[in-house]
Amino acid sequence: MRYSLDDVAMINQNYSQVVDDKIERVICNSNGELKILNCNPNILEEVLSCITDNRTFRDIETILAVKYSLDDIIEFLQILLDERILIKKQQDIKSTEVEKSNILVIGGGEIFETLKKMDLDTMSLEKFIIDGLEKEHNFIILTPNQVSYKDIIEINKKLHRNKKKFIPIYFDGVKIVVGPLIIPGKTLCLECIISHELKLLNKNFTKEEQLKLDNILKLNFSYSLNSKFSHNEIQYIGSFVLEDILKFECGKGSQFLDNKYLYETGNIKFQKEEVWPTTYCDFCHGMNRNYIIFNSEKMNIEDL
Repeated sequence: MRYSLDDVAMINQNYSQVVDDKIERVICNSNGELKILNCNPNILEEVLSCITDNRTFRDIETILAVKYSLDDIIEFLQILLDERILIKKQQDIKSTEVEKSNILVIGGGEIFETLKKMDLDTMSLEKFIIDGLEKEHNFIILTPNQVSYKDIIEINKKLHRNKKKFIPIYFDGVKIVVGPLIIPGKTLCLECIISHELKLLNKNFTKEEQLKLDNILKLNFSYSLNSKFSHNEIQYIGSFVLEDILKFECGKGSQFLDNKYLYETGNIKFQKEEVWPTTYCDFCHGMNRNYIIFNSEKMNIEDL
């Protein structure tokens, strides 16, 4: 049983331990079962001391990331959960499962395969391009593997014509890029981001030298994920996105509105970048009349 980042961690009330001073290990009893943990007792104590004040696993990972790698943190917490030393505070699982059935993952590659294991509906990018959507889903997670700018622009247009909310997750060759949240007719589109990047690049050129969208259509927009990213890191990103979507669908706002996040391997923290609609976009022209904002005081979504 894996944990989700927003699960609240608790120490099992039926847990007790003693430290074996002769050998670096911990002898414990959890739910009436004797166990031996071959770990540094000080590290175990440090981890368990973080389990207070209704902290989530996300909170605990963030606290421990100051000293330890993300892979080691996830592995250690998972062992404690598997051994029933830690337990998850009971939550309403049934409603979450219903909401997950409304999410479709479209794409390919390692990120796609990881999300597929989270019990989400999936469709290959090739099938989507040829056949379109077969079943009604409220939300799309777009995970292109290696696709060109031409392909991603067409996919962006197709999702807009289907009026589907979506969040892209892809590897740009250096970092995993997550977001922004795109809502047709209400936020920027993917072509807005591409057009804005071209505009910034063209500042260095004369009018005759400036690039147009046609000049980059054959270039790669995204790449196949390289092996430097671990499975745990990809799963961490997938959980981060999934939990945000479920909150958004319940009316609690999204961290990905007007924002994309860049993730580098070995770094638990994301680099945040703001993104905005632009009139330079040939597709939507930045003309979104009902632009969505997040009101942090009222904790809801409002149309302007």
